[in-house]
Amino acid sequence: TKVSLSVGGGALKPEWWSAWQYLLKPQNRSKFIQKLVQYIQENNLQGIDVDLEWKYVNEDYSGFILELRDSLDLYDLTLTAALPAIHRYPNISDEALAVYDWINVMAYDLSGPWSPNKSIHHSPYSFAERSIDYWRSQGVESRRLTLGLPCYGWDFSNPKDVHSVTFRELVDRNPNNGFKDQIGSTYFNGIPTIKAKTKFAKDEVSGVMLWQLGQDAFDEYSLLKAVDEEVNKVLVSYKPSQIQKEKVVKKKESLLEVYPNPFSSMIHIQPENRASAKVILMDYQGKSILEKEFPNSGVISLNTDSLPKGFYTLTVINKEEVEIRKLVKQ
Repeated sequence: TKVSLSVGGGALKPEWWSAWQYLLKPQNRSKFIQKLVQYIQENNLQGIDVDLEWKYVNEDYSGFILELRDSLDLYDLTLTAALPAIHRYPNISDEALAVYDWINVMAYDLSGPWSPNKSIHHSPYSFAERSIDYWRSQGVESRRLTLGLPCYGWDFSNPKDVHSVTFRELVDRNPNNGFKDQIGSTYFNGIPTIKAKTKFAKDEVSGVMLWQLGQDAFDEYSLLKAVDEEVNKVLVSYKPSQIQKEKVVKKKESLLEVYPNPFSSMIHIQPENRASAKVILMDYQGKSILEKEFPNSGVISLNTDSLPKGFYTLTVINKEEVEIRKLVKQ
């Protein structure tokens, strides 16, 4: 495990921001950087993550980053940053953007308290794709990008009090919530979506970042555990009573129909409203057998004559959501 020191924060107290404005100035930053490096060495840390956001990224930011990079290089330490999903701060120069070892893309908060009447998913799968595409368009290589995953959601039940709720709270209310992305007007990422995003990150970028671990469930429904299962292709089964209950609860609002199951030579998939869908079929070892996108598909039919008998997992990414089905070939 490597540990970096994160500096800054998304919301600074006035006195903190006043201090940052002073420390970022060319005549002051060298001594500040020296103290940061000294702290890292004294505490056996491996780098610095800069989490200055929005208005805190001022005209002195890029100069600070470049000087910090030079100092960290002397000790073989890493430099990373947390940056918005689809926005580049004007004060980040091309030179500064190029010196991060990697960028943690905050692919969440598409909506929130700042948009109380915009009651939508704040971190859908499609937003993850848009975020990575955006930073590639800014010249950042895939190997220097990690996809941010949220361990929290936003509750829009009362537009006058839009507030966050942790994934742990949601699972504590009902374990079945761990397999959903929405409960009423509360939007979040459940286990299937986190696994689908992790697979996307494995295929497209260098990894994932979770914000933040303290909001995760600390049991079998952990999102970090779900990430690990997807990365290492660990087969997992949840309590049968809960899975059965989940099927009953979600039957009427399911994103798709899959039939027949068990199957023999063909599988037919009907996404909701005949919408486009991305289909991923994996065997019991987690090996991807088929991965295909079907635009405006209607019924998707897959020929499975060549597949051996056994258990399979079907993932369907439809619109803003993800659904996973267990299938059996007889």
